[in-house]
This record gives sequence, C-alpha cells and structure tokens, in this order.
Amino acid sequence: MKNYLIILLLINISWAGKIPKYYEPEYYSIISIRNYTLSESIPFSFWNEHIDLQYLYHLHDVKPKDKTWVFTFGYRKPFKNINYQKEYIPFHNYFFGFEFEGLNWYEYDDYDGSMTWMNWSVGYGIGIKNYKRFQINLSAQYNIFTGVDYYDYGHSFELGANNYLSFNLGIGFNTYGKSKWSQFGLHFNKPTGKHYINADLPIMDATEIGIEINPILSGGGLLIIGAIWALAQSGGDADDILPTSSSSSKKGCHVYGNIKFVQFGEDYKVKFVSFGADLKIKYVSFGADSPGEWKVVEFGEDYKIKVVEFGADFTVQEVSFGEGCN
Repeated sequence: MKNYLIILLLINISWAGKIPKYYEPEYYSIISIRNYTLSESIPFSFWNEHIDLQYLYHLHDVKPKDKTWVFTFGYRKPFKNINYQKEYIPFHNYFFGFEFEGLNWYEYDDYDGSMTWMNWSVGYGIGIKNYKRFQINLSAQYNIFTGVDYYDYGHSFELGANNYLSFNLGIGFNTYGKSKWSQFGLHFNKPTGKHYINADLPIMDATEIGIEINPILSGGGLLIIGAIWALAQSGGDADDILPTSSSSSKKGCHVYGNIKFVQFGEDYKVKFVSFGADLKIKYVSFGADSPGEWKVVEFGEDYKIKVVEFGADFTVQEVSFGEGCN
C-alpha cells in the first residue's frame, strides 16, 4: 500500500507544475458518447451463428446498441521550428483509446439481455489551434483487437478479428483553471470509415460528443470503477474481506441434479460470476448426482433456478472441471 501512495505522490508532484501554454505540449483524455446507426442491417443468421445463450433455446432478435462510450488518452505536441508568436499553432496528435460496444438480444418468452465488450485503437493526427485554445484536427486510427470473445452467465459471443483503418475529423477547445488538475474541454468528432466491431460488419454513421479532463483523473477513476466491477462480478461483500464461517462457504452445495431455469416461482436465485463463487457448476447430459453437476431440463426438475444480478441466494461459476463447493 505504501508503494501505491508513493507513486500517487510522485504523480501529484509531477503534475503540480505550471499550466502549459497553448503552444506547449500537453497530455489529455477525452470521454465521449458516440451515437450511431449502421449503414445496413446485420442478418439474423449471423447472430444465430456466433451467439450461444446456453439454456435459452428461442433467440428471437438481436440489435446492436446505438450508443457507445469512448475513452481516448493522448498527447498534443506542437510542430518544431515554428514561430510561437503566431496566433495559430500546428500540432501532432498521438493517441490510443478503447470503447465499449455491445448488443441487446431478445428471446420469445419475454426474456432479454445484453452483451458488452471492448475494442481498442491507436492513432496519429495533425491539427491546428489558436491562442484561445480552439482547435481542429484530422486523424487516422488503426482499430485493433477487433475480435469478440465474450462469455458471461453462460452466454457467449465469439467473433474473429479483422482490424482496419478509420479516420476522424474533430473540433473543440480546452482550458485550465488554477492548475493542471482543472483541465477541461469540449469536443465534437465525426468518425469516417468506422465499423461496428470489425471490418467484416457494416460501417457506422456516427457522431461523438466528449469532455476533456486531466488524464490522471480519468485513468484513476477508471481503475476505481474497474475494482468495484470486479468485486461485484465476484459477488463480493464484506465476507470477501473478513474471515467467514465454514457454513457460509457451503451455500448452494446441495443444489445439483435436474435444474430448470425460470423467471418466477424459483426455489433459489443465483448470480453467475467469473470468480469467487459459492458453487462451481458443470453442465452435464446425464448422471447429475454430485455437488456442482447440473443437468438443464424443461420438466421433472429437482430445483427451479432464477438468474439475477442482485439479491442472489448464492453465486455460481460455470467450469469444465473442478465443480463443487468452495
């Protein structure tokens, strides 16, 4: 813990210097919301081929989400050998970023859900800004890690990568208060040649509106949110930090055999997690006679199970081996 505090202190000192002038280099981060529509619809056969909803058998429709959060971290560096007395200053723009794309799926029996994953990009651009810090820039970005390997709550979406190049035209401004920590700006971007997921899928008609803030503040905020999400995914609470009794670690151990998933009238509510589960389960086709072995059935069930996000009686994790109680 002391090491982390020392690192934060050093970062704080390094950023406590003077505010950069409009003709000096500066680091930045931009958090944007992208609104988009697709140039053409994606056939249902495509989704049916790549999406597996585990115990749901009646996939009815799939729709890409029409909004995406985009996080960009970059460095603006003025050109060399320029006259800094001029009102307009050209600059290089180096950046990387990631975005949360997703989809919503629907099932005939009024059951639906969503999937979200991350895509990444790196890029370079050039721009020009004036002494009032208004700017315009044109950039190219290479979209990488464009495959999808999503798995959660027994649902999966797998798609191979096909990286590609896209472009972006942006306008905006930024300003500072009394320190670098008060960095703030507004930006409007128009992506061109941007695809949904990867180059095999349709192009987006998109616009982005974002705010610029200090990159250390945004990065630190993302780390905190990530830690909270990881704790939530593990079903974490105070019992994950403090020692627990042996009885509390046996929750759900007796639930095995023929399992029917329902929306109401359940015997137990469960939450699927990626780690730290009360019970590790393995789906089997027959012989579900040991703790952690679940055979999914439509009738003749031993237990009725409802999958929930909150208020679970116990948490479960699907595994290929090592099923049973923790």
